[in-house]
Parts: sequence; C-alpha cells; structure tokens
Amino acid sequence: MLIGRNVMMIMYDKKISQKELAHAIGVSEMMVSKIVNGHKNPSVEKLIKIASVLGCTVDELLKDEKEVVS
Repeated sequence: MLIGRNVMMIMYDKKISQKELAHAIGVSEMMVSKIVNGHKNPSVEKLIKIASVLGCTVDELLKDEKEVVS
C-alpha cells in the first residue's frame, strides 16, 4: 500500500520511530505498525497529523513514486 510505504520511508529518513509517531498523532504503536505494513489506512484526520509530524504534505504520503510529473 502506497501510504504505508511512503510513511515508512519518510519516518526512516527523519529517524522517527513508530513509537514516536504513534505518540505524536495519538494512536497506538500497533495502529502505526498496521499503517506502515499496509494493513490499515489512516483516517483523513490522522493522515493530516502524520504529514505534519513528518514535515511533509499529505500528497507526498499518497503519491506513487512511479507517477510521471509533466
């Protein structure tokens, strides 16, 4: 799932743990794990919070790196 992969990649780049992200957005570590592993999609509200914590846009979390920008 694109969201999970993108969240995981940005977390890795920013050196943010699942525990830190979970605390910052008000969910359990299990929920963050499910998002990162593609088993659950975050709500729009949580997606906005994730983007804020990770210092990126919601669009960056949703994009497919294979998309071609003209």
